[in-house]
Amino acid sequence: MKILLPNKKGEINNPEIDSRVIVVIGANGSGKSRFGTEIEKTYSDEVHRISAQKSLKMPEQITTTALDEARREYLYGSK
Repeated sequence: MKILLPNKKGEINNPEIDSRVIVVIGANGSGKSRFGTEIEKTYSDEVHRISAQKSLKMPEQITTTALDEARREYLYGSK
C-alpha cells in the first residue's frame, strides 16, 4: 500500500511510504493521533488503526478465552 505523507514546511514533493504496516512513535503532543486520523480518513478502505494502550493490565473480573473458542463465538455466535 502506498501512502503519501504530508509535506514538511519548505518541501515541495510529498514523501511516499510503500508498506503494509506503519508504526508511529513520538513524544506527547507531537501529532501522532492527528496524523493517524488523517491517514485513516484518506485511506479508509485500506487502513485499520490500532491505538496503543498505556496499561495492559486486565481487571480481575474479566476472564480470558482460548483463541479458538473466542473465534468460534465471534463467527457463529455464543454457545
